[in-house]
Amino acid sequence: MGVLSGHDRLYGRDRELRVVEGLLGRARGGQGGALTVVADAGMGKTALLDAAERAAAEGFRVLTATGVPAEADVPYAGLHRLLRPLSDLAGELPPAFRTALAPLSGGEAPAPFVLYSAVCELLSVAARSGPVLCRVDDAQWLDRVSLEALAFAARRVQDERLAIVFAARTQAPLTGIPHLRLPPLDEEASLRILQDAAGDALGTELAEEVVDLASGCALAVRELAGGLTAAQLSGGAAPPRALPPGSVLRTLYRHRHLRLPPGAQRLVLMVAADEWLVAATVARAARTAGIGAREIEAARESGLLRLADHAVAGDDAVVVRDRLVRSSLWAEASRAERRSAHALLAQLLVQDWQRPSLIWHRAALSGEADDRIADELAEAASRSRRAGRYGDSWQAWQRAAALTSERGARADRLLAAATDAWAGGRARRARAVLRQVRPLDEDGTRAGLAELLRGEIEAGSGSPATAVPMLRDAAERLAGTDGALALTALMWAADAADAAGDHSAYAEIAERAANLPGAPDTPRTRLMRAHLAGMAATFRGRYAEAARLLGRAVRLGEAIAGDSSADHSGDSAAQAWAALAALALGDGRARALAAGAV
Repeated sequence: MGVLSGHDRLYGRDRELRVVEGLLGRARGGQGGALTVVADAGMGKTALLDAAERAAAEGFRVLTATGVPAEADVPYAGLHRLLRPLSDLAGELPPAFRTALAPLSGGEAPAPFVLYSAVCELLSVAARSGPVLCRVDDAQWLDRVSLEALAFAARRVQDERLAIVFAARTQAPLTGIPHLRLPPLDEEASLRILQDAAGDALGTELAEEVVDLASGCALAVRELAGGLTAAQLSGGAAPPRALPPGSVLRTLYRHRHLRLPPGAQRLVLMVAADEWLVAATVARAARTAGIGAREIEAARESGLLRLADHAVAGDDAVVVRDRLVRSSLWAEASRAERRSAHALLAQLLVQDWQRPSLIWHRAALSGEADDRIADELAEAASRSRRAGRYGDSWQAWQRAAALTSERGARADRLLAAATDAWAGGRARRARAVLRQVRPLDEDGTRAGLAELLRGEIEAGSGSPATAVPMLRDAAERLAGTDGALALTALMWAADAADAAGDHSAYAEIAERAANLPGAPDTPRTRLMRAHLAGMAATFRGRYAEAARLLGRAVRLGEAIAGDSSADHSGDSAAQAWAALAALALGDGRARALAAGAV
């Protein structure tokens, strides 16, 4: 159909739009079908139904019904809203079916099967004069009779010019109907929604913070954008850490929490207090607090807690809860509720690898937030790093940074947190932590280190073209304080440019490296410059010059590998660059150099 474009287009939902358009196209040709769009609040279910209705504007008759909590216990309320426009067609039904529909106008209730069959027949009659779309939003709040009747019809539309599209927060009441689950939006789609909502007023770092907090929820992006203050927009205040008070989603999450049994409420807040808990700890906490399996299940069914099915048995699976919900619940919690959560966790985190979390919760419980505790957390982070436990170390570094008073030391610990998050495979977390570094930097050095790591992350995540300007910027920031590291940044930028196929940028980077001030004259820096100049000459077709320069890089690499007394002994990066130079020359020494780089 292709009618979903321009300002009506849903960002990040191309696959879902194709599914809906396919359903409508088949219904138009007499091959009816049904679909349930499943997602939590704010993820875009209604927007997708709006798109379906726009697509159906070409020739479809559209019938709509929306479930509302106030009518969830009113029998036939949903059918009354959906089928009222078809009242003039009731005369075409057999007498038994006309009688079965009497409850819609106050008559007596028939047997369920007769009612369901009558609904099917009425929709079939409507479809004889043209295709019909039934749009049913918030199906979880339809009255039971209406929902069962429409689900019955949805399973029997294969030979009709009829499409039935439900939107619901759970698939449970609509079994047997194909479902389409909406995943969280990706970063690009969220940024485009944010741009529409806030215009050009947002800086890049603030926009990235908002998108990260929104966790892929379209409504959250809009509500966060609407709550930004002038100080936040100008960079004079920190980005939001939770949804605005009184926002639709924050109110919804709070109401869900308050409807839970007391034990389930406490369990959810405990998870909100520590995003890095594992399921075994949650299970132990539940037992300690006397929280039973039914309360755990209630927390799970609320959508506020995501816990692996085997978690109650104590398996070491990760408890997952997105940052948006967690931050909203914690912002709504009272001081007493927060203290209770911290106290329970401080009692249970007894393993050595849990010590950073234990320190954190004890500090929160006592109200202390000083550099002594920050130093203790940093030492725990260092131990975890040395043991290769990057999942533990980056969390401890981040918590240490939060309690560090001196700005430079705080920035250093944030850089360590980002480095270890990336080493542990958490690119998104690393990016989020790096965004906190620049406001703390006074001489530009740490911002240069942050850009260097950002570039490394983008290159390693499959976006070399994005990495190139970051790494070049890092080199310029570092040139005045650490020339050797600045040259390394240019080396990485050149590698990224090569991976992106941008040989023009590679040549520019090589020229900048040749003239970079402040870099010491060492075998390593001479190797890097020779490698860059040699590869740039190769890309320009100057093969004799390239052979001379790359040959020099190979010889320098061998010298570095053989000099066990020098500071550069064991420099795997230098040997890797020398190996690449040898490979470009077809030199048999490439294998030995590459082996030394491992």
